[in-house]
Amino acid sequence: MDLCVSSQSVAADQVGKDLFKEAYKFYARRKPPPDFKDVIDFRETKNHVEVDQVPYSGLSGQDLTLKGLIPTYKWEVFTLTTNPGFFFIRNPFEPHYQKYWVKRCLEDYHNKPNKTNIDAHLDEDRKENLWETHVKDPSHSNMKHLHWATLGYQYDWNEKKYHKDQCTAFPEDLSLLSSIIAERVGFPAFTAQASIVNYYHLNSKLGGHVDYSEFDHDAPLLSISFGQSAIFLLGGVTKSVKPVAMYINSGDVVVMSGAARLAYHAVPRILPGTLDKLDSPLPVLVDAAGKTVSQGGNLPVSLSLNTITQTCHIASNIDAPDIPQKQNAGPDQQGNGARGQTANSLCSNCQSHMKVKVLKLHKSESVQRHNSEICSGCYNAQLAKSSCSREQIYTDRGKEQEISAPSLQEVTKEGAAQSDLQNKNEKLKTVNEKIARDLHHLQWAPLREWLETGRINVNVRQVLKHGHDFPEK
Repeated sequence: MDLCVSSQSVAADQVGKDLFKEAYKFYARRKPPPDFKDVIDFRETKNHVEVDQVPYSGLSGQDLTLKGLIPTYKWEVFTLTTNPGFFFIRNPFEPHYQKYWVKRCLEDYHNKPNKTNIDAHLDEDRKENLWETHVKDPSHSNMKHLHWATLGYQYDWNEKKYHKDQCTAFPEDLSLLSSIIAERVGFPAFTAQASIVNYYHLNSKLGGHVDYSEFDHDAPLLSISFGQSAIFLLGGVTKSVKPVAMYINSGDVVVMSGAARLAYHAVPRILPGTLDKLDSPLPVLVDAAGKTVSQGGNLPVSLSLNTITQTCHIASNIDAPDIPQKQNAGPDQQGNGARGQTANSLCSNCQSHMKVKVLKLHKSESVQRHNSEICSGCYNAQLAKSSCSREQIYTDRGKEQEISAPSLQEVTKEGAAQSDLQNKNEKLKTVNEKIARDLHHLQWAPLREWLETGRINVNVRQVLKHGHDFPEK
């Protein structure tokens, strides 16, 4: 990999000097406390000339809608002119939905067969559930000793490498979340194969290091944070490069790729902050008739989630782009926008799909996109492609263009790709249902109590290049 550090200027008299360590010690210092005036706050970037915002490219023709994520075209994505390949995504989660990921990290991801730093201190079978024990009696909980858990390919901390025969099933929900994040910053082929979940406390630190153990250094590193805020340092490929300091708040995502993939980075300080944004109320679920089904309680067991949408399913309160109507629309459907329409007004082939899902796909991508491409994000993508005989698309200026849909022969040629997409959508459907159910069984109080003095960081990486295996020993 060709690493470019030309943008990270190092003065001649500083070559060989450990500027990274100096910055680390400065921000870790307790007495006197450091001055945070140079720390980048991505919530207010106007005073930082090195920060650029990355516009939405819309390159993906198959945007996936994971429950609880803001539509990707609305994400605030930043990069640094000083650190090419680095991306910062400001909290892409809708209110309340960070709770699901906090739950997964504190209740599930550390469970057997995944490895943790405290395995040697537990009985062989590791029968106890760490979180259940913690909730029952926090004073005798092992959660306070938990520092990391490894998912997928299990990272060997002693040898600093991965082993082919040490691998657990990677969580489907985290895999989908990682794919969406990676695709948003230009890595649509990213495959989540390993993760290290770090559990911090207010006095925790993470020293300067480089993640070089993966065989694929072209794939990015993803880092998702929940809970208390932190100072994050991003340096260069040597410690003679002065690092950039930035705040990372709950929900924020960091992506390191390109020249930043093998850059030194660290967390010298956890900052007690506020968890107010995590305390939003449960979403209100309604059925197709607009009747409230659940608000904060458990979902009825007999109720299929395919029949439920959130309160926005009628689209009256959705920020959708203005889209002209089809030519055969009735007088009551004529107008200047898509607001107030149900999903089948926008796509005649998607009537059986969850209205909110289809509407989200259409509202974010309907301009400048062919109907069959939009439908590729639906659960029945093959049917959608073969059924659309003619459809209208609209440019951002509102001009109509009529385009013929792909022929059946073309659809057949794309069969393998569509099969993969349909499989991915089935997984997405299952995960979305799990997210909804888990949130409505959620016991938030003990999770929040842990977060009051803690921070969770989920690091996701692709270990192997596509089509490659572990090297022969």
